[in-house]
Amino acid sequence: MGERLTVVASDGGDHGLVAVAPATLDALGLGPGDPVSLAGGRETVGRVTPDDAVPVDAVGLSATMRRNAGVSTDEQVEVSPTSVEPARSVTLAPIQTLTIKGGESALSRTLSGSPIRVGDRVQARLLDGALTLPFRVVATDPSGPVRVGDETTVTVRDRPAEELDDLVEIPPVRYDDVGGLDAELRQVRELVELPLVRPELVGDLGRRPADGVLLYGPSGAGKSLLWQALATESEVDVLPVPPSALLGRSTESAIERLREVGREAADSAPAVVVLDDIDSVVPDDEDTTTRRLLSGVRDLLDRIARTDGVVALGTARSADDVHSSLRRGGRFDREIELGAPDRAGRREILSIQTRGVRLADSVDLDDVAERTGGYLGADLDAVVRAATGAALSRLGGVDLLAGDAGATPGETPALTSADFDAALTAVGPSAMRSVRVEVPNVSYDDIGGLAEAKRELIRAAEWPIRHPDLFEQLGVTAPKGVLLYGPPGTGKTMLARAVATATEANFIPVKGPELLDKFVGESEKAVREVFERARANAPAIVFFDEIDALTPERGDSDADAPERVVSQLLTELDGLERLSDVTVVAATNRPDRIDPALLRPGRLERLVEVPVPDEEARAAIFRVHTRNVPTTNLNFEALARETEGFTGSDIEAVIREASLLAMEAYLSAEGGETPPLRVEAKHLREALDAARPSITESMRQYYDGLSEELAR
Repeated sequence: MGERLTVVASDGGDHGLVAVAPATLDALGLGPGDPVSLAGGRETVGRVTPDDAVPVDAVGLSATMRRNAGVSTDEQVEVSPTSVEPARSVTLAPIQTLTIKGGESALSRTLSGSPIRVGDRVQARLLDGALTLPFRVVATDPSGPVRVGDETTVTVRDRPAEELDDLVEIPPVRYDDVGGLDAELRQVRELVELPLVRPELVGDLGRRPADGVLLYGPSGAGKSLLWQALATESEVDVLPVPPSALLGRSTESAIERLREVGREAADSAPAVVVLDDIDSVVPDDEDTTTRRLLSGVRDLLDRIARTDGVVALGTARSADDVHSSLRRGGRFDREIELGAPDRAGRREILSIQTRGVRLADSVDLDDVAERTGGYLGADLDAVVRAATGAALSRLGGVDLLAGDAGATPGETPALTSADFDAALTAVGPSAMRSVRVEVPNVSYDDIGGLAEAKRELIRAAEWPIRHPDLFEQLGVTAPKGVLLYGPPGTGKTMLARAVATATEANFIPVKGPELLDKFVGESEKAVREVFERARANAPAIVFFDEIDALTPERGDSDADAPERVVSQLLTELDGLERLSDVTVVAATNRPDRIDPALLRPGRLERLVEVPVPDEEARAAIFRVHTRNVPTTNLNFEALARETEGFTGSDIEAVIREASLLAMEAYLSAEGGETPPLRVEAKHLREALDAARPSITESMRQYYDGLSEELAR
């Protein structure tokens, strides 16, 4: 059990000293010289020593130790007992450009007895203390916290630490700190950790281990969290290569850095090389600089593939943005997508994020999880932070994360449901900030008639999102796609929006013709991006309007772009089987023009007719569209009888015209008493006289015959 202590400055002394009051030393159950871990902005290790001058609630750290722990004076740091392994070897790099010849033995004596870990800065006193030089610890054997001793071999690199970019800090993340990514974590462990830790087991199973794994998903989905947990929990060395290690320097220097990473990985095996944000380092374009750096990345991946006990792990926001030459066998031959967590995943993440936070009885994390569809792990962390900020403002600065610190007598600092309400108002899902994602506010009651179409949509599109557990209990697969078909103006788009509202899902509208692009590959990429967007914002309804323009039957079109789009759409629909929070709803006026492959089970398998409204439905539509319109007593049944062949859009247009006529009469009234502003029967009569139905008899016959054909 550790202690949270306030950092005060100490004069330094030997490297790694952590000064505490004798009473604090006793509370920690430690003796002088015992190793401790310090967790601030980063984690480091040191040797504890008693100091009467240090307050009981404080810890004295030198400037170097404060830098290593990532804290400043007056900030808090967690001090905990720890254990360190004897170091077989330690590799240092000078902070400044200099050459050390024959100084390893002096460095070994200077650091003797000091606990250190990779990333620490150490001050080495040479020439009997006349010269003090800073070094960075860039490698240790074994990895993790170690203690330098007489048997430790100390090596000094010629190149400075900044050029080597060995300043990457890997925060300590445990597997149980990763929430909402159970399947993805299992895949990473199976593809990366298992082949490195138990290679004989993989060989016995006859499986070929992956040469490289690409993690892709929006920023904040948890890509870094996965490899950081791997670095903390596994028995392999993890060598991160951030973009800063390669960009902002000469191409030759970046390529040399890649070569050095390959050598380090081979020497450190079993090891994982993490190419973080690889899509920003070598995007899928062809400028000269990119080609040269791309060649260096390819060489590194090829070397990793030839080296036993080394695996490459890449991260990217989108797999499509990674250069195509890297996405093949021998390089990144496996890909794992990270999207927005489902409700259970969000609940798990919230539980992790609130471990050290007091929650009032009014807080229901299940409810918060229900209300945060489309939120990524980083978004949920921001929600908890915002709720904490709201509580701090309400309680006048009480620190909810520091035990009872700041609590007033009789007051229990805690987050309340009101704090989370405020946080959810302030923090939205980041994936929705740069894409066209809507949150509709259309209910089934806003749509007149269409009772049978509503029933089918509720069963086929709403239930899979709201009740996936019931499908699982029955052992059946929920429908993944619905095709709404019928004449224009009958309410297909309104129905899709109503489903999104009922399920509290995000609504992603797509106009079929907008996705078509004359350039090879662009239309397919647009389709992939739509589904990536949906997965990032799940639960989501993807609505393809005019899908017949996007997916004509293959062979019917002169251009090959529609055929490629159909193939890509089939791939994406087939990939939705594992995703319960995304449903596809498509609409068309011409279902006979759609490729039959799209209408098979597991794709757009449910065909729902949205017919021309009958007399009863037309009366209901009149009622819906006049709910908020001041009217006299209107005979909706009579209006319905007079509007044979009118669609919902036609009736809405009639009411809009009648409203304009009523406004015209109101504004043109002269003298006497001003008439009330309202729509009367005479206004509707005049509007109807000028209106024409959209549905002709030939169109009605066509759709009647089409329904019979599709029913067979």
